[in-house]
Amino acid sequence: MILLFYSYSRYRGEASAGAIEACRLLQSAGALFSSRTLDARVHLGHKKSSRHRYMVPYLFGSRLEHDIIDLEQTAQHLQLALNFMAHVAFRKGIILFVSRHRQTSHRVETVAKECGEYAHTRYWQGGLLTNGPIQYSAGVRLPDLLIFLTTFNNVFEPHLAIRDAAKMSIPTVAVVDTNSNPSLITYPIPGNDDSPSAIHLYLSLFKATILRAKEKRRHLEALFGCRRSLPGPRGPLQCPVPRVEEENGHSNSSS
Repeated sequence: MILLFYSYSRYRGEASAGAIEACRLLQSAGALFSSRTLDARVHLGHKKSSRHRYMVPYLFGSRLEHDIIDLEQTAQHLQLALNFMAHVAFRKGIILFVSRHRQTSHRVETVAKECGEYAHTRYWQGGLLTNGPIQYSAGVRLPDLLIFLTTFNNVFEPHLAIRDAAKMSIPTVAVVDTNSNPSLITYPIPGNDDSPSAIHLYLSLFKATILRAKEKRRHLEALFGCRRSLPGPRGPLQCPVPRVEEENGHSNSSS
């Protein structure tokens, strides 16, 4: 899991050009995806007959006519997704959890509420994103990131929100199973999207990432005494510039 934060090269309240740096990995890919993912059945896919051709690069093989997902690629793609998710949460972006899985819809709503974000687990009416200026007032912002726990709706058809988000250039993070089409997903995560234990594992990682990113932002705002928020959708960084005294202890005025 990677969390990105702003580092300040000088104590003057200005973010430098290369101010974004990654903190240390909380857990390596091998440690993160060892027993937990196997117990959660993240590696189990669908039958070979329902395999999507765009999911072939993410497969480890097949056994008993069922596809097996490569967990190493799952770990790599998950780290990229968590990295981007932390960026959005750090900048106070709006994150929307989307799922039509009946068994885990309540859990998705609970996690979104605990993270201070939003969830949509009901019927998705077409045009919620593409017709935003018509359906909403001018002051309503669209989500900055959509997180899909599954790419299908309750009748096993591609979710309409994926198409709408692609039309509006809204980045997406989605768990893609072997029967899913990852072509329209910005950050696909190869994995099982049917097992409740796998969904709970994804949600726990998403929740930890978002909360840590927000905590890092609060820490930096308190540390640098910002009058306004750090760089984000609501404006640039404006922090008080501390007064720096000369090393010899004298003022700049001539004696």
